[in-house]
Order: sequence, then structure tokens, then C-alpha cells
Amino acid sequence: MSSKRLSGLHVWLDYIASLHPTEIELGLDRVSRVAANLSLSKPAPLVVSVAGSNGKGSCVACIEAILQQLGLRTASYTSPHIQHYNERIKLSGVAVTDQQLCEAFAAVEDSRAGITLSYFEFGTLAAFWLIQKSAADVAVLEVGLGGRLDAVNIVDPDVSVISSIAIEHTAWLGDSLEEIGREKAGILRHSVPAIYGEENPPASILKVAGSLDARLYVQGKDFRYVLDSAASTWSWQGFSSVSGKIEFSNLPLSDIDPVNASTALQALAQLPVEVSRESVVRALSAARLAGRFERCRDRNTAIEVILDVAHNPAAAAFLARKLQCYRSGRKGFSRITAVIAMIADKDINGFYQALESCVDLWYIAQVSEPRCMPVEELAKRLRNCDQALSIRKFNELSSAYRAACEQADAGDLILVTGSFYTVGTIRNLTSATG
Repeated sequence: MSSKRLSGLHVWLDYIASLHPTEIELGLDRVSRVAANLSLSKPAPLVVSVAGSNGKGSCVACIEAILQQLGLRTASYTSPHIQHYNERIKLSGVAVTDQQLCEAFAAVEDSRAGITLSYFEFGTLAAFWLIQKSAADVAVLEVGLGGRLDAVNIVDPDVSVISSIAIEHTAWLGDSLEEIGREKAGILRHSVPAIYGEENPPASILKVAGSLDARLYVQGKDFRYVLDSAASTWSWQGFSSVSGKIEFSNLPLSDIDPVNASTALQALAQLPVEVSRESVVRALSAARLAGRFERCRDRNTAIEVILDVAHNPAAAAFLARKLQCYRSGRKGFSRITAVIAMIADKDINGFYQALESCVDLWYIAQVSEPRCMPVEELAKRLRNCDQALSIRKFNELSSAYRAACEQADAGDLILVTGSFYTVGTIRNLTSATG
């Protein structure tokens, strides 16, 4: 189809969703050929690629914010979005416009030459086209589902980051941490520094890094963060291949968790930029990350709400720890009601087990997304975990959320979680707490 016949972002998004028979198809051949047709190679002079199971978005946001504080022109690409597709591509921290996206989609369409592209591949090429056109100094690219065969991996990075490894997307990545680690390690390059954001990386990542002579910096070994005794600030120690040991103290706690901020700082330490403590403090003090333990209030009832896109057991466990800390510091805190809808291929049992000690009531529903688990099946899975569980079922997520807020008492907390779709559906019904 001629790109001249399409107008409007929603028309384009519907069109690119219809092009490929499957939503996900890993592989670099087709996307590489279209990239060559577009004359796309490296979208910016410096590139940081960020893969991982959880924490990718936080790492990207932190790296991006600090670079901006240093006065550099940034570009970032993340996925999925929460509310608007435009969120996926930011230039100097600002989401691209509908017009920019339509121009980029038209450029990709005119260069496809009959090659089929998945929705994600089409969007990734559009992102690279916009980033290259923007003349950014540094591009920070979140790798989508996997690593080795993910469309983002057509770009050779200057620093590779793997934020974490957890069991996820087993149909495509394998069903063990070693297999998933091997796929994520596909973003590593020969002699290019790599960062691992957790302790004890899988042996498969160590093996790939060793075979590529890629210096691997591991959290807790080569760099680390330490919370102060009152847990009100934190300090960081890392290593630069140019200047050696680096230390920053009294850093502010923010929406970006220290484990991810620590990983981001070590990645920045491998770039030819000089990061100051002041730039880190300014970036963290202003950090706001949508859908990651995002605190807000319901617009109608003013009940406190936390939005979190956690959708696997590891992310749910991380969320549970934050909820426990948040609850312990709040007087008069009463019940937590979880409002959830989840995608069908997720580990419901592991997700529930991670949150069971925090959540008192479960309001479950489904969203208008083909991959969403039907509410009856979700209820069945949760009942299998605990027959005595307090569950209320709804056909629509917004109805579940409304009921949870209206039936909440003063001091109760509503937790909206389970997927990006879940948070995206509810976020417009809340107001930021400031």
C-alpha cells in the first residue's frame, strides 16, 4: 500500500498491526533488510542497549535523565507503552508527536519492498529513523522481548546492559534462567563493556561475555549501592575503565529504585562522558516513571492508588517488598485491595505467591486485549492457590477499579497491577499526588 493513502496515527497503527500473520516473530533478517533500504545503521554516535526481564524501563529512564542533566541530546526507545504509542520514542525526554510518527511509518512503508514486518519490527525501524533524524548524541534503546533475535539488536551498542533475568516468555526464550540468559546475552558485542544489574549472573551470560572478550561488570561485585541506616539516602560505588573507582554519596531516593539506578550509573561510567554527583542528584530528584510504583489518587473518591506494571513473579516480589516498606512507614494504613488483569501466558501462581502476604482483597477482571486471560480462568487459577481467597470478579477492568475504590475505607490502598494494559486502562481515572 502506498504510504500516501494513509493518514492519522491510529490508521497507521491499525495498518502495521495487520501486516504480519503473528504478533511476535523473532529474527533479524527481514528487519535488517528494510533497515538497509532506509540507510539505517547506528542511530546515534553513542548507543546503550538495555535488555532484561525487569527493570529495563527504569534503567533507560535513569540513563536518559542523567545524560540530559549533562547537557547531551538524548533519544530513547522503550516498549510497550502505557497509554499512548508516542511514549515509546522520546527525543530529549519528550515523546514524539503523531505527525513525527506518521512520517516515520511512511518512510518504513516506502522502504519495505514487499518484506513483511511484525508490529514491533515496524515500530522499531520507525524509532531508529526518527532518532537518526534527530541528531541525538546518545540513544538509549530498550530491547523488547528477548535479546539475540530482537529487532533492536540490529544496532551495535557502545555499552550493553542486562538489568535482570527471570522466567518469562518461555515459548520464545526457553524455560530456564540459563536459556533465557543466553538469549538476553545476544546483545553483547566483542570487546564492548557489559553491565549485569543483579548479583550472581547465570553461567550462560558469563560464558557469552567471556567468548566475546566483553568486560562484564556485575552488581554487588564490580559496582554496588548501599542504603544508609535510615533508608533516606543511598551511596554508590562503581568503576570506570578510564578514571577508575567512582563514588557518589547521599543520593536521593526516587521513583527509580537504587538497584536500577546503580546499574544505570555503571553503564554511564563506560561512556566517554563525565558524570558528576550533582547531575545524578538533579536527575534522581526529578525522576518520575509512569506505572512503576506510581503513587496517585482516585479522581472520584480520593482513595490512594498505586499503579505498577509488574506482570511476572520476580517483578511481583519486588513490588511486594516496596509495598511492605511503604506500609510500615504509614500510620493508619489498613487494607490493600489488588485490582488485576493479566495476560494469558503469565505465571499466575508465582505472581500470587509473591503478593499474597501484602494483598487483602482481589478484584479481578480482564481488558480488551486478545492475549488477556479471561476473568473466569484467572479466578480459577487464584482459587487453586488458595480456596479461601477473597475474590470479586468483573467483566470490565474499569468496573473492578470503581468498585474497589467505592468500597474502600479511609486508609485503604488500591493496587492496580498485572500488566501494562491494566495500568494503561486505569491511569486516566487517577490524579497524580504531586
